[in-house]
Amino acid sequence: MWHVVYRFDSAEHLEEWESSEERAGLLASGAAFMETVAVRRLDGMDAWFAPAPRPGAPPRWKTFVTTAVVIVLLQRIVSTLLRPLVADCRPSSGPWR
Repeated sequence: MWHVVYRFDSAEHLEEWESSEERAGLLASGAAFMETVAVRRLDGMDAWFAPAPRPGAPPRWKTFVTTAVVIVLLQRIVSTLLRPLVADCRPSSGPWR
């Protein structure tokens, strides 16, 4: 999936580009390789900030905490399961004892 961002200094220049023959030719030459699935327009300061979260989406801190807990638990489980295999690989002498 690709995203294309157009930025223009005015709505008039954007309208000129969207109705231009050059753009129509470029879209026609790439029609076999692409499909427009969505168009989103942002004006002014809206383009500078992330959109509001979806309704019903958990807060970002809850997502972070859940992800961190799962990663730590998986690491502990894998470490415990692999410990017998790795214990025999330790050097018998040296600074690692």
